[in-house]
Amino acid sequence: MTLNIVGLSVNIAGRDILHNINLTVETGTTLGLLGANGSGKSTLLKTLYRVQAPTAGRVLLDGTDLASLGSIQAARAIAAMTQEITSDFPLTGREVALLGRVPHQRGFGADSPQDLEIVAQALEDAGATHLAERSFATLSGGEKQRVLLARALTQQTPVLVLDEPTNHADLFFQHELMHTVAATDKTVVVALHDMNLALTYCDAIAVLDRGRLVAHGNPHQILDPALVEEVFGVSSRAVADPRGGHVLSLRRRDSATHTTHPNQGEL
Repeated sequence: MTLNIVGLSVNIAGRDILHNINLTVETGTTLGLLGANGSGKSTLLKTLYRVQAPTAGRVLLDGTDLASLGSIQAARAIAAMTQEITSDFPLTGREVALLGRVPHQRGFGADSPQDLEIVAQALEDAGATHLAERSFATLSGGEKQRVLLARALTQQTPVLVLDEPTNHADLFFQHELMHTVAATDKTVVVALHDMNLALTYCDAIAVLDRGRLVAHGNPHQILDPALVEEVFGVSSRAVADPRGGHVLSLRRRDSATHTTHPNQGEL
């Protein structure tokens, strides 16, 4: 399913958060969304899973306006893994993952054998099988991320939206998660802070700066030292990756020339 963001703007409480965003994510590709804190990444993602209504513009799914879909239709099209985690409910990891089947069920019917099979596969894909019987509230941050990924996969949607899914995750799971989502046939939009994860796993990236789209395209062409310094206020050096392309070596700019970026504090 192709995702088209057309002329999207968001104003909240008189403040412009997003300005005329135009972006296409082709079917089956993974788009990494990068930007400093306050750049509008989370707000953009919230418009995709309909928590935030745009002030102007549209989100199209294969040409259909997302706003025209009913809640169940939208939930069958887009699954989200968000930063906000509510953990004060007495559910196991399996029961949390099963919530992803709700858009596919009728009324208050019991979970079917097919539902349970889908959940078991999603837990396995997310590396969370061992968490199935654990209380979600007692899990670590990284363990919760695994279960929440399983819930999103359980929803079996053609579009997957992930808001900084590697937060609280150890290095192994960061790569495991990104490999899992990039290897699916889903259209994926993922907000990231780690540029090297984007270089390794994303087909394309979009860079936001103060609510505006300032770059979009192939990660190895877009993420160069000039852009990284301009948007993130960090010095970088491109280092050839033996597997192809490059990775970035990052460091704080020299203190003699460093000024605080408008979107972030001192690095």
